[in-house]
Amino acid sequence: MVQFGRFLETAKSEYTGDDPYSSRKQKSKRDSTLESVIAGEYFRLKDEDFIRTDWGSVSLQNSSSGQQESLPLLLALSEYPRRMTPNDLIIIEEPEAHLFPVAQKRILELIVQTVLKKSVKVLITTHSPYILACLNNEIYRNLKSDLSGRFSVSCYQIADGQATSIFDAEDNLIDLSALDSVSETIAREFAEASDE
Repeated sequence: MVQFGRFLETAKSEYTGDDPYSSRKQKSKRDSTLESVIAGEYFRLKDEDFIRTDWGSVSLQNSSSGQQESLPLLLALSEYPRRMTPNDLIIIEEPEAHLFPVAQKRILELIVQTVLKKSVKVLITTHSPYILACLNNEIYRNLKSDLSGRFSVSCYQIADGQATSIFDAEDNLIDLSALDSVSETIAREFAEASDE
């Protein structure tokens, strides 16, 4: 936690100055990912964090829970690549917390970019079928590219105290039915209710 706090504070100071009206000259892909996920532009004023949106500025502590949870992760991911060496480990718990599916997709893409850029390892815990579906897209995309040797995935489900692999080695994809089996149950219940 201390290391994450240091990375976060460094990222905050390097990401933006204290002038809310100044704008960095060139925005990187990371900047546009951050802004699309938090639905605004991050800035600091007198050591307080803010998000500027189309309808005004709001202090981070008064922003949505999705913005509050994702901003530190996004800022840390902007700082980590400069400080990490190959085979370092990043642990991210539930990057999807309180986010719409499209924002979950953008965060996962940024995580994969970080992995590929620095050859680091990432351990993600998730309950999101969207994160796993997006990860399958990244696996498939990278299997077809020259990056396949730098991108490998293991995926486990924990149930009844046991970890079991949900990665299908034959297809080289994650078995999404393991996490999203409730959709089948909901669809069946809907069909039964509509038949009554």
